Amino acid sequence: MKMAKQEELQRVAFELDYYRQQAEGVQQRLSQVQTLMAEGEATRKALESLNANETMMPIGSGIFSKVKIADAKKVLVEVGGRVIVEKSVEDAKKLLDERQVDLQKALDELNDAMEKLAERVSELDSQALKLQG
Repeated sequence: MKMAKQEELQRVAFELDYYRQQAEGVQQRLSQVQTLMAEGEATRKALESLNANETMMPIGSGIFSKVKIADAKKVLVEVGGRVIVEKSVEDAKKLLDERQVDLQKALDELNDAMEKLAERVSELDSQALKLQG
């Protein structure tokens, strides 16, 4: 293999490694967003079950306690920076819906980024094969 081809192959290999690392980071963020979306859906279901007089409160390690709901029309919501405000259940649902929309946008953007990275990796794989052959 000529020196120029070998140098080009090394450059392609370096670039492939870079894009694969980028793809791993995007995949991690995708997983985080999906987890947050699932958590939001579970929270919405929990809000809808507040009409009952009792619910189960997780204590930890798979242990729950039955608790009586003092006010099923109001909930406490963290709005950022550990600031908690009282909101109606309906307002809390609206907030969750807004968050879900934002998370879906982020998910779509990450999927697009992953697609572009996969395309670039494929191009570089083809280029490396040509340089080797």
